[in-house]
Amino acid sequence: MANSIRNDFWFQQFGINPTTNTKPASTQFQTDDTSSPIVFQSEEALASSENSYLESIEAEYAAAEEAISGTSATTEASGTTATAGTGAASEEIKEELEELEAKKEENIEKMEKIEDEIESLAKSAEEHIMEAAKAQDAAVKEHEEETKAVLDENIQAYINANKEGGEGMTRDELQKNIKAAMPNTPEIADAVAALTAASEEVAEIDNCLGELNQLITDTQLIDDEIELKTQEYEAAVEAETCPPPTNCEPQGFQDSEGNQYDFFIDKDGNGDLSNESEFLGYEGGKEGQEAAWSEMTDLDTNLDGIVDANELTAGGVMVYKTDANGNQQALTIEEAFGEDSDLAISTTQHEEAKEGVGPNNFNTGVGSENNELWGTFDVTLNGETLNGYQTNDDLEWLKNNYDFTDYANEDSLTESESAIEYSEELEPHVNFFNLYTEKSAELKEQIQEGFSDIGLSKEQMDGISEATKKEADEEAKNFFASLEDSETTNAETSTKKEDEDKLREEELIIAA
Repeated sequence: MANSIRNDFWFQQFGINPTTNTKPASTQFQTDDTSSPIVFQSEEALASSENSYLESIEAEYAAAEEAISGTSATTEASGTTATAGTGAASEEIKEELEELEAKKEENIEKMEKIEDEIESLAKSAEEHIMEAAKAQDAAVKEHEEETKAVLDENIQAYINANKEGGEGMTRDELQKNIKAAMPNTPEIADAVAALTAASEEVAEIDNCLGELNQLITDTQLIDDEIELKTQEYEAAVEAETCPPPTNCEPQGFQDSEGNQYDFFIDKDGNGDLSNESEFLGYEGGKEGQEAAWSEMTDLDTNLDGIVDANELTAGGVMVYKTDANGNQQALTIEEAFGEDSDLAISTTQHEEAKEGVGPNNFNTGVGSENNELWGTFDVTLNGETLNGYQTNDDLEWLKNNYDFTDYANEDSLTESESAIEYSEELEPHVNFFNLYTEKSAELKEQIQEGFSDIGLSKEQMDGISEATKKEADEEAKNFFASLEDSETTNAETSTKKEDEDKLREEELIIAA
């Protein structure tokens, strides 16, 4: 199932993301389990990701459209221009797909390693919290006044030392200092050290969650790009093996009131004219005028030389009406001409095409390059005989004169369409993120309760939280660097193996 990404702000004090050197604010993932809120990623980073995502989608649409309709070989028999590839285009796209798949696999491997690290840190933090609880129970009550004074002094020193520009102090040093000040109650120092260790581990968990969040988002964007690249690849292969026409042969007529009717078949069932391929005559037009016209004559099921309203309806034919003011609308035969229409189309074309019978935007004349009149035929409507037309139109001309729904949708990605949706493959990682985001919050509450039991103020607890980030950030940075080193090593090993295989192949060729 898909999971939507939404903006939210929850995580303001959980360390610094080593990949961006910024505090992770939050992004909320949401799965079908509405009880699992999610966090991370700053609003600026999210906006940048979404803008990049939209730009990449628009670029991929443009590339796919170009692959479908932008190459050139001429089919002499039909008089239409078609795109013929050499195979290079599809091979290039195939290589890009392979690179995307490899990057996706790398991201998934990183996510799994980060999840293992988060589980390990969470387990260790829980153990430290339990250790602190055992150590502090009796000791704090017996030496409450002494404990407070020693902790106030030493914790403030720890906080100050770990502020920017400070000399730094580890939790082990803090533990040693407290023990030195309270030699008879070492349990207090042990409890503080354990809780400080847990605080550091939770801060590192949050860094890992931020990185995991970014990898999930990046991987989904890769998935989206793979989907578009696959469509582009399939279009390129089709263009190379069976070049699409760049012209189309619409058939229709214009009534005495200036209304233009073009015949089409609603192939995708959306009730509208989606693109030029739905015009009656498009498929046959790839082979020429006669084949295009046969799409009309084939509708004459009783072979009386007339295609009437019933035969048009039975053949799934609709009309695209353009009125004298240029307003356009897709209509069924009944909607356009009434239930008992006398509409009748002769299956015999005139020996010579009659000029001046095209649509009201048919103003470029016979023989034009973008709107050529190929043939005319008789049409009867409301007792009046009209001249129908068969034209050979350039696809760009058609796009400029018809409101095709496909191209309108391509040109404008709505806000809802631009929202990132997460694939079923990524759902386990999103669920993991949900689970450990909640776990992180629970651990923080337990740590604060432990410090509170010892007698620390909220200000002291916040100070420890900030101080432990320094060590946590360094640990997280080293961990992420190890992932990158592992990736580099794997890539070098793979490249070396490929080189060795290539060398062996060359040696075998030489030996043969």
